[in-house]
Amino acid sequence: MVLNTDCAIVCCSNGMKLSEQEKIIKLKKRLEDMFGRVITDNYIYSRENTVSSASAEVRAARLTSLFDSGVAYIFDISGGDISNEILPFLDYDTIKNSESVFCGYSDLTTVINAIYSKTGRASILFQARNIAGSCGDIQQKRLFDYVHRKNNELFDIKYQMLNGDGMSGIVVGGNIRCFLKLAGTEYFPNLCGKILLLEAFGGD
Repeated sequence: MVLNTDCAIVCCSNGMKLSEQEKIIKLKKRLEDMFGRVITDNYIYSRENTVSSASAEVRAARLTSLFDSGVAYIFDISGGDISNEILPFLDYDTIKNSESVFCGYSDLTTVINAIYSKTGRASILFQARNIAGSCGDIQQKRLFDYVHRKNNELFDIKYQMLNGDGMSGIVVGGNIRCFLKLAGTEYFPNLCGKILLLEAFGGD
């Protein structure tokens, strides 16, 4: 079950709490079972008296360096409020020329859409921590099958068409609160002809 490739774990939004260290170790082990080598960034845990693991410039530089390193997948395991801080400091030329695929969800909606807006490259709206959670076995299998091009069950969601019988095209959006942080900026994608996906786990 080992791939001849690498992946990386980063936190571009709020840093993880030290109390979650055991969960992250479990996640890394599961990723190692799938990918072999897993690079864990030095800035994962939040610093004392702040929610961030490092300055915006440092977090952006670390993410850019991972795109430049050639890892197959970059899994951002964070969430929260501050990922949009890094957008002005990312090297979009490096990201555009990379084969690495960025994966994150929730607050990482800002990074995913900025990458698309500035480079035209796709990312994956997915929280890798799910493979170490309560439904970890099935989530790990779905991720493994996707990486091995066996199927796309990772992206199968239950839905009901309210009008028409299907749609296809480029999907933009993500978490509605975080997506709206990009409104009025150069990082907000052109919605013309796109499929807009909006999700929110809470109502506030």
